[in-house]
Amino acid sequence: MNKFNNKCSVEKSDQLGRYVVSVQDIDEGETILTEKPILIFPVFGDETQRCCQCFKETGDICKSCAKFPICASCGPHNDFECQILQKLEKMPRKLNNVFGVIRCLVEMENDEFSEVFNTMEAHQSERRGTAIWKIHHNTTVDPLLGTNIKSLIKNAEVDSDLLQRICGVFVVNSFDIKVPDGVGCLRSLFPNAALLAHDCVANTIVSIDDNFQMKIYANRDIKSGELVTYCYTNPLWGTSKRRESLLVGKYFHCMCKRCEDSSELGSHMSSILCPSCPDGSLIQRNSNWRCVECNTIEDPSEIEELVTDAELSLTESEGNLRLLETTLRRYSKVLHKNHHVLVELKQDISAILRNLINDPTFNPNVELLQRKAQLCGEILDVLKIVQPGISVMKGIALYEFALPTSDIGRMNFDSGKITKDELKRILEKTQKDLKEAARMLSYEPLDSSEGQLARNIAMDLKELQEEIKDIRSW
Repeated sequence: MNKFNNKCSVEKSDQLGRYVVSVQDIDEGETILTEKPILIFPVFGDETQRCCQCFKETGDICKSCAKFPICASCGPHNDFECQILQKLEKMPRKLNNVFGVIRCLVEMENDEFSEVFNTMEAHQSERRGTAIWKIHHNTTVDPLLGTNIKSLIKNAEVDSDLLQRICGVFVVNSFDIKVPDGVGCLRSLFPNAALLAHDCVANTIVSIDDNFQMKIYANRDIKSGELVTYCYTNPLWGTSKRRESLLVGKYFHCMCKRCEDSSELGSHMSSILCPSCPDGSLIQRNSNWRCVECNTIEDPSEIEELVTDAELSLTESEGNLRLLETTLRRYSKVLHKNHHVLVELKQDISAILRNLINDPTFNPNVELLQRKAQLCGEILDVLKIVQPGISVMKGIALYEFALPTSDIGRMNFDSGKITKDELKRILEKTQKDLKEAARMLSYEPLDSSEGQLARNIAMDLKELQEEIKDIRSW
């Protein structure tokens, strides 16, 4: 496809630059764009050596150019690229800091690639002289200018400004994609997808399959004339953290409906419990933190220190179930139950419990399953507000809520604590939840981890339907 469907139009304005708007009503779940990347490259600073073709980890190097990694199963890489690399002298030692820029320069020898790349925003003036500009100068620009790459590239004048512009395009426009093996991510450029405007409560979902093909689809009905948007940042961060991320990485101050609402659409993902009244929450209005119930005002510096301490404790607790639970109990006394730090703690605890439950050598008790279901339920309550409509995260959380809930019902039935009819009701509710989880994930590409999960849910549903049928026949 590599272009938007005929219900979308690319427009331009002084405020947004180029952006995408719907020109006809778009249905929930409808595919808006499928696109292959024009460039894939490692994350700056990542020291993992990956094949320049498949991007799997490898210890092998191309025998012809002796510059780029290439695994045995991929064979030679692009001849033109290899020939340029053969002539490249004084190759920088940290390959991943320059890999993407070198490959981009080689691709720019193709006029079609250059034409597309040159339309992409780099925010060169906003970036100039900033900390990230200086980092790129030291890690990428200066090392490359120390090579003879200027004499090897004919279609562009290779200088400091061009190299910084390439780095800027990478920062402003790139999408994360999963590595094909292990844990980690790569960066990629999808020129059409990069045209979508940002909204912290976006109306599309961006998915990338195992073959690096992107699919963008509507997560709700989009009316004709609406901006087509996706969320550039983590929707489970609080407003201050989201805005900071967008300002530093994308060079704009977000003014979306969620960011402009002190309660974050009622999710209270940044709210603090009021120390002066039992039911109040402190929310930030301008520079003040004021209780919505009793109007108590708290010092902003104290709030900032509290949240910083909570985030540090979260980091220090990582991977340790006991520490994570202790940290959650501690900060639940001062942060709103939906505060983004508490939500992240709940996600981390839930992930550890998931691994325990899925361990065939471990026999989870009812209390552990109840804890897992409770955490997933609380995370779901937040997701329903900040990700209305179709949501992959909501589908996964619903799935992980449904499974322990049904297991608890079975264990309670086996121990005589509930009747057959009560078990049937629990399993029928689980069936309903699994159907909804499957629906949430049904739009995901088949060749993706989410697509595989959707197939797993379908199998679980089939087994559950048989179980319910058997119970009805007792």
